[in-house]
Amino acid sequence: MDKISFLASMPDIQSWLTIHGKDGIGRIKLDTPSSELPQVLKMTMMAGKLLRVTVEEVEE
Repeated sequence: MDKISFLASMPDIQSWLTIHGKDGIGRIKLDTPSSELPQVLKMTMMAGKLLRVTVEEVEE
């Protein structure tokens, strides 16, 4: 499958990052503008698969 790229930001909430359970599994929440929704929805095709995540800061 092709790479999926979209703009997002970390929400200004304490729970944007949560660590769960004895194994320390992390969960990340991101906010995306509506213009990025088509790209974000493509991620549904990757459900249950291992993903490589790279984060890059973008100048506004």
